[in-house]
Amino acid sequence: MNLAEAIILKNTEKHPLKSAIGFKKKDAGWKELSWKRFGEIVFKTANALKDAGIRENDTVAIYADNSSEWMIFDLAAMALGAVTVPIYATNNAEQAEYIINDSEAKIILVGDQAQYDAALQILQKENSLETIIISKKPSGSRKNSAAFIWKTLLPKLHLSLNTVLRKTKIPPRLFIPPEPPEARKV
Repeated sequence: MNLAEAIILKNTEKHPLKSAIGFKKKDAGWKELSWKRFGEIVFKTANALKDAGIRENDTVAIYADNSSEWMIFDLAAMALGAVTVPIYATNNAEQAEYIINDSEAKIILVGDQAQYDAALQILQKENSLETIIISKKPSGSRKNSAAFIWKTLLPKLHLSLNTVLRKTKIPPRLFIPPEPPEARKV
């Protein structure tokens, strides 16, 4: 178990209904996520990243303003042992492309339309980038099959943490299935 998992699991157990994070949504005012819900979303996101091929020591990029999605994506990557590469939200497309190429990021979380447009241009070039996750629905009509909107991604993921625990009685840390051991060559 790594530090990201340990912090989330400890607080989920100790303070399930207490607020883990608070954030302001543009049209809905202030919102809070309890530790229980926050943990569920982080682990669902980790499973989505794992299903997308992210493994320990892989890199994922975040090209967005500070947001709840930024924090969740970062912790989900850490729970898998992946490395998060932050890109300043104010960086232009050329700077973002340099960082993505240098880090060999496979997935990128973008925040607004300009960041989505830049990531889409980068995705269409030959590099390591395979997937774009959009934290806010883009206003433009261009969409790529390798781009997913955050709100539509999470409901399609694995069962919730509570359902898994009720059905299987396995500890929460196993919600992210461990990698199978490597076969030893003799």
